Amino acid sequence: MKPLHKALVFLLLNHVPFTGMRLGLSLYALHLGASPALVGSMMALFSLLPMLGSVPLGRLMDRSGMRAPLLVAVTLVALSVLLAALSHSYYPLFVVTLVVGGAYNTVLNAVQQLVGRYSSASDRVANYSTLSVCLALSLALVPMATGFLIDHIGFTATFFSLCVMPLPALAILFLNRLPGLDPVRQPPSPAADTATATTAAAGSTLDLIRNRDLRQLYVFNILFTVAWDLFLFMTPLYGAELKLSASNIGIVVGTFSVAMFLVRSLAKPISRRLTSRQMLLVSITGSGLGALGFGLVGSLPLLVLFAFAMGLGQGLAAPTMNALLYDTSPPGRVAEAMGLRTSISKSCQVVLPLLGGSVTALLGVAPVYWIIAGMQLTAGWTARRQWRQ
Repeated sequence: MKPLHKALVFLLLNHVPFTGMRLGLSLYALHLGASPALVGSMMALFSLLPMLGSVPLGRLMDRSGMRAPLLVAVTLVALSVLLAALSHSYYPLFVVTLVVGGAYNTVLNAVQQLVGRYSSASDRVANYSTLSVCLALSLALVPMATGFLIDHIGFTATFFSLCVMPLPALAILFLNRLPGLDPVRQPPSPAADTATATTAAAGSTLDLIRNRDLRQLYVFNILFTVAWDLFLFMTPLYGAELKLSASNIGIVVGTFSVAMFLVRSLAKPISRRLTSRQMLLVSITGSGLGALGFGLVGSLPLLVLFAFAMGLGQGLAAPTMNALLYDTSPPGRVAEAMGLRTSISKSCQVVLPLLGGSVTALLGVAPVYWIIAGMQLTAGWTARRQWRQ
């Protein structure tokens, strides 16, 4: 098995319990008598530790390697799911949610680095696309499987099944079957270059934001995150406003996901014809045009069409952003740069539902899509000169 495939298997062994618990914990808490407000607060805890700890975690991985953080993270995933299986009250589930979210984020950060290390410049986008496709399939299948197990064998047995999944990942670490976990050592260089590299590795996180190329990537990341989260949050509201049935709203959201899966499957041939920055411009423009049209129409066929356009744009964004972040980050600070991206994304995921709900109450749902479309299209237009570069 190639190192890339080992890394993907390792990630999925942890992504399955993480995804299953996101559904299972909310249903179990309701089953135990928690109010919807408490369940909402519990779900927000999935993003709390990634929001606060991704940057220091990245700095730790850059300095000391990934082996020890991964051992701790995978162990915590298994133990926290086991705690949920043994719980008969919803109060321990708050701890489970917090720990699972933070531990899985550690695994994801490490595997994103490994995919970059295992890739060359020519196939990096394609390999990150393979990673995105695996996660998309898991996101589609695991919730259905978890719901089926809960209905047929109950919460406790389902959680016991999920807590077993990280054990092979622990075996992979103990048997040293995952290469590239040690920190990257820079080759010897002249004194001036060495001093520069040392300064870069020891610099503050603000230095990453001062880097013009990285700063642009972080801005694009915010716009993609905003568009994704608002689509998932606002589409049910928009559909209800348009008097669509629940099944029709599901078709619209499903079309978005299908488009993401399709374009990620085609990322390798696309990357042969376009550079990474060209793909990023195509992504943000397609997503912006889709959001603009989505807020202008009210019939189901047109909503499906523009949801598909948004999905195509969003689908290319994740692998392209990962590849560009890996290539653009200063030497020895890849994990920190990716951790900063995660912190920014998780912050958006905490704030956006509140902000989107306030704007919707004042202006309605459609203007929210127009605002997002305007921001994305403006960003694409201001970066248009990079197309030729």
